[in-house]
Amino acid sequence: MTKMKRRDFLKASVAAAFGAPLVANAWQKPSISSPMQDTWFNEPWRDIYNPKEFICVKPAVHILGTNTLGIWWKTNDIAVGWVDASQDGGKTYRRYWLEVDGVRSTNTCTHVAVIDDYDSSKPLKFRAVSRPIAEFGRFGQVRYKGEAIPGVNLKAYKVGINAYNKFNRERINKYTGEEHIYEGEVAAINHDEFNVIMFNDIHHSLGLYPELLKYAPKSVALAVFAGDILDHSRSDADFDKHLSSPMAYVGKELKCLTSFARGNHEMMGLYAQFVRNHIPLFDGAFYGAFSIGSTRFAVLDSGMPSASEDPMLLDRFAMEPYLKRERRWLEGEMASKEWKGAANRVAFAHIPPVGGNSKEYRNINAYLYGPLEKDLTLLMAGHVHDGRYYKSGAMAKFPVLTGGGPYKTKGTKGNHMATLSVLSVKGASLEVYQIGLDGKENFREKV
Repeated sequence: MTKMKRRDFLKASVAAAFGAPLVANAWQKPSISSPMQDTWFNEPWRDIYNPKEFICVKPAVHILGTNTLGIWWKTNDIAVGWVDASQDGGKTYRRYWLEVDGVRSTNTCTHVAVIDDYDSSKPLKFRAVSRPIAEFGRFGQVRYKGEAIPGVNLKAYKVGINAYNKFNRERINKYTGEEHIYEGEVAAINHDEFNVIMFNDIHHSLGLYPELLKYAPKSVALAVFAGDILDHSRSDADFDKHLSSPMAYVGKELKCLTSFARGNHEMMGLYAQFVRNHIPLFDGAFYGAFSIGSTRFAVLDSGMPSASEDPMLLDRFAMEPYLKRERRWLEGEMASKEWKGAANRVAFAHIPPVGGNSKEYRNINAYLYGPLEKDLTLLMAGHVHDGRYYKSGAMAKFPVLTGGGPYKTKGTKGNHMATLSVLSVKGASLEVYQIGLDGKENFREKV
């Protein structure tokens, strides 16, 4: 069994508030059919997000390092959670959980298990297990006379020992002996030949995922969600519906790993700080790196570049020190043997160094993209709602792929609709291509 130390728990811990608006025409009436967020409760989503089931948000498998995965899921009541995982075809399983100071995560509805000995060349089978906390009295919320009881519609001063005992008995009768299990798998990755897909700027439009997945290639190793997956956070549950669940859905459909690069719209709304509760993070941060075969991947957080320029945002952000911390991490990553020894170095971020005005992009270019000018093979990003491929040159010192927007709007060209971007890795050779919601290819380029 694997026991997680406090430091490891913090590394896998599962941030803040407003962003630049979409371009003016982004929400005009689409000129082609576009499934939107009102399709959520239609198939095939029911299996992934169902508030009536105990495991109400099914697990997604996030890559946190070359040999590290974080499996995240959610229950509709407090529980103990763990994962049993196998990489020998189900012959043997090991158990993984989180532990802090000798205590496993118990009084929670969000669950993470960290697998720290993952071998991506082998298939992964896993069982995410949740055991409800049946008895509050011994293991959690001990209540005394005069205290409120969760789920009981009584004022605190009216609650006595009899009411508490009744509440506790009902809970014990409901949950004792229950165990809820969800089984999933991730396919083995052929390190010599695999594909990575990217979604970006979905902006709450959940129905786009099954439409775009029609164009997914075979052998997808990783699906990256490159920011503005939400439009803004109107509630904590928005992240369940519009971030965690789509990642679980795509991972299940393709039997692939997932990763997330935070966009400026994930920083919109009063609930923006809670996004970190809905995914495992790299060493407690929204940025990190890992290798698949001979390719090194970096996930960057482009932050909110305009925060220091806009007086209305100054009391919401401390973006410059945040980007400086990320810069220090990036410099350490670039000095690592994994980075230096990679055949190719590919980064994902939300905001690219192309397509925006110089004032807005000054900080991100200085802190993130400046150091990468000579090192980066390719950047894949979103934000500009314009699906294009930029060769290295005057606009950027490295090739840049940008994804399209939520859907095609009247009078715009095909590359202004939702896109599926694909990176095809064959040994040391890279090819990128992009398909729009209409099924047409925007481009195909050797990197």
